[in-house]
Amino acid sequence: MRVVVTILFLCFCNCSSLTASRLAKGRVIGLFHPDQIARFRDTVEAIPEISIEKLDFQTSVATIAYSEKLLYQGDLKKTRESIDRMLRGESKGMFEFLPCVGEGTNNWKEVLVPIAGLDCMACSYAAYLAVCKIEGVCRATADFGTGKLKVWILEDKVSLQRLHEELVKHRIPTDYSLNYETLVPREDLSVVRVSSEGNHQDGRAANLIDGDSQSIWQSQFSELRADLPHEIVLDLGKSRRVKAVHYLPRQDPSNVGLLAKTEFHISEDKAKFPVGPQARILFGSLKSPQAALFDAPKKGRYLLIRILGEINRKPDVSIAELGVEELP
Repeated sequence: MRVVVTILFLCFCNCSSLTASRLAKGRVIGLFHPDQIARFRDTVEAIPEISIEKLDFQTSVATIAYSEKLLYQGDLKKTRESIDRMLRGESKGMFEFLPCVGEGTNNWKEVLVPIAGLDCMACSYAAYLAVCKIEGVCRATADFGTGKLKVWILEDKVSLQRLHEELVKHRIPTDYSLNYETLVPREDLSVVRVSSEGNHQDGRAANLIDGDSQSIWQSQFSELRADLPHEIVLDLGKSRRVKAVHYLPRQDPSNVGLLAKTEFHISEDKAKFPVGPQARILFGSLKSPQAALFDAPKKGRYLLIRILGEINRKPDVSIAELGVEELP
C-alpha cells in the first residue's frame, strides 16, 4: 500500500511541476502541413521539461509550459532559447521555437505562390524552408495536395519579389500561368518573327504562346550570341484595341534572362511600326505575371515587343508566355 501511495505521490509531483510552471509563447518553425501537428506533439512529449499548453496551426503559435529548471531567473528569452534547443535536438532540426512575428497586428497579407513539382512532403518542406525565416514572414504552409506555398507577410517588411528571389536562391521552381480566359485566345495568336531564338527546340519562338508555363523562348546565347535589343512580332489574328500586354517570366529556378526595360508598338502593318513606343515598362524580378498597360487602347493587328534591357544587365533574355488583353 505504501508503494502505491508513493508512486501516486511521485506522479502527482511530476504532473504538477509543469502545471505550476510558467508559460512561454512562440512561433513553431516546422508546422508547414497539418500532418506535422502530430509529429510536433510527439517531439514535445519526448522532452520531460516541457509540455504543450496550447497549439494553433492557423498561426503556427504554441504556448509551452516549462519546468522550474528552465526559469533562468525570469529571463524569458533564455527560456525560449532553451526550449528551442531541446526541440531542435529531439526533432533533428525539424522544429524550432522562435519569437512570434507580427503579433497584435492585422496587417498581414496572404500570398499564394504555385510551386512546380510540389508533390511530396519533402518538396513541401524545401519550399517552406526557403521563405519561412525571412524577416517579415509571419508564417507559411506548403501543401503538396494543392501545389501551393501559402505565405503570410508584413508588407512593410517583405515583398513578393523578395519571396521569389529566395525561391530562386534555393532552386525552387514556380508554376505561375497566364489567365487566357481574360486574354486574347492563344489560338488567335501567332509569331511573325523574332530577332533570334535558342539554338535548340527548348528555346524556340513557338514557346511564347504554347500555353506551357514551363517552356521558354530565349534569345540565341551560344555560338553567335545575340545582343540587345531583342524583338518579337506577334500577329493578333485581326485588328484589335490592345489595352495591355501580359508577360510571364521563366518559371524554372533561375533569374537569368528576366526582362527589364521593354517597349511596345502596335500597327496594322507587320513590317512597319510607329517610331515611338506606345507603351513602355521596366519589369521587376518577379516570377508572377506582369502587365504593361497602354495609356489608352491602341488599335492594330500586329504587336512589336522591343526588349532593351535584362534584369541582370546581361544580353540574354527569355520569356515563358505572352498574352494580349484587348478592350471589347
